[in-house]
Amino acid sequence: MAETHLGSIDPGARESLAGVIEFAIKKSLQRTDVQLPAVVISYDREKNLAMVKPLISRLTTAGDPVERPTIASIPVLSLGGGGISVTFPLKSGDLGWIEASDRDISLFMQSKASSRPNTLRLHEFSDARFIPDVFNRYTLPSHADDEAIIQHTNGTTFIGISGNRIRGVTGGSSATLTESTVNVKTGSAEIAMANSEIVLSVGGSKITITETGITINGVSFTTAGAVSSPSSFTAPSMSAGGTRLESHRHTGGTMIDGRTGAPTA
Repeated sequence: MAETHLGSIDPGARESLAGVIEFAIKKSLQRTDVQLPAVVISYDREKNLAMVKPLISRLTTAGDPVERPTIASIPVLSLGGGGISVTFPLKSGDLGWIEASDRDISLFMQSKASSRPNTLRLHEFSDARFIPDVFNRYTLPSHADDEAIIQHTNGTTFIGISGNRIRGVTGGSSATLTESTVNVKTGSAEIAMANSEIVLSVGGSKITITETGITINGVSFTTAGAVSSPSSFTAPSMSAGGTRLESHRHTGGTMIDGRTGAPTA
C-alpha cells in the first residue's frame, strides 16, 4: 500500500463522501494562518513594528518542508492603558508568537479607529501581531518564589514585588534617578534630595553613621570611637592643626582679648 503523508487523502476514503469532505476541510485549514512561534529579524521600536520569520514550516503532500516567508512590518504587542505602557528593546534572534487577525487590519493600523476590512483576506499573517516571549530562556534571581519579577534574563538586575515588600537589585552596577526631587522615607526618618542639596531628617531622633572614615568636601574624618551629646567625645586619637586634642597642654602665655594663646602639644 502506498505511503500516506500529512496532507494527502487516505486512499481508503477516496470513494467516501465523508472522506472527501474531511480532505477538503484539511486542505482549507492548511491555508489558514492562526498562530505560530516566530523569531525577530529586525525591530523598529519607535514605530513598534517588527520583521519576523515563522519557525514552523509548511509541508507538501509528499511530506517535504517548505519554509514560510519572512513577514515585515508586524505590530508588536505593547501592554498599556491609562497613559502607561510597557515595551521591550527587542533584538534580532528574540522569540515570540505571530498571531493572525480574523480580517484585514491595514486600515485600522493607519487610523487606530473603527475601520472596514480593506480586502477579503481571512486569517493571514499579513494581518498579524507579534507577541514577545522569552519562553524559559531566563535565570530567576534567588528568593523570588513569592514575587512578581521584572528582570534582565541573566537574573542579576531585577525588581521583585510581593505582598509586603518591593525589592530591587542592580547586580553591582548603578541605579539612576533623574528627577529634580527624590524623597526616601521610612517611619519618621527621611532623606530628601533636591537639586544640589541633601537633607537628612529623623523626626527629633538620632542619625547613626557606622563608617569609620567620612569625607566631607575633600576633608577626611576618621574615628573608631564615639561622640555623644552634649560634650563627650571618645576616640583613640584626634588632632587639629597637627596638635593632638587628647593630650595637648596650655602654657602660661599672655592673655589677648581675654583669651590664652594657641594650645601646645
